[in-house]
Amino acid sequence: MKTMSLLNIAVMCAMLCVCQASFYNVFGLGSQPRCPSAVKPCRLKVEMTSPMGDQTTESHSCSCPDSKPCLTDWTRRDHVITRELRTASRISMTLSMLFCDTIQPQRQCRADEVALQVSGLTLVPTEVNFVNCACSDGLPLVLHEQYHGSDHKLYMSYVCASFKDQCSRGWGYRRNCMEFDNESGRITYPCKCSSNRSCRPTSYNAPYRCLRD
Repeated sequence: MKTMSLLNIAVMCAMLCVCQASFYNVFGLGSQPRCPSAVKPCRLKVEMTSPMGDQTTESHSCSCPDSKPCLTDWTRRDHVITRELRTASRISMTLSMLFCDTIQPQRQCRADEVALQVSGLTLVPTEVNFVNCACSDGLPLVLHEQYHGSDHKLYMSYVCASFKDQCSRGWGYRRNCMEFDNESGRITYPCKCSSNRSCRPTSYNAPYRCLRD
């Protein structure tokens, strides 16, 4: 019961921060910096699914160079990249990124490569730091690592699901699905839980394991 309440609090905080970010973008209270390169999306749309309900938010992350307007048409396939994201908890997201310029065909990811890095106040991204490559398996990207930067944002790195071992493989469900480095403050997810399980502590201050939803 305590684990479920902590999970619900985390989900509610994520949804609250998404609403706050949307408010600032809609009413123009936040300033948009110039997009630093052609590979930086100027607009984001996040469709989030969680036990607390579904929510969609859209934000203008940066301004296109040469006074070029950032498009608002999400059907423009030549300007949009979409990625399905799966966190270690029961939050799943569809992240759509709209770019200033026509996107180029993406190469396939390698086994040791981060496919996508995003950042935000919570697990829900409000900025895309880089999109390295595309996964060939067609599965949702899985969270590999997260840490807080000096700007107090949460940085999250995602990898291809096919390159991440299943936590149950050869270990039953006794293998830790989350590891915390006290020195760096980084959280890593050495393996992925199956679709009907989420990574959470078995009890207060206990190791994180893949538990049934």
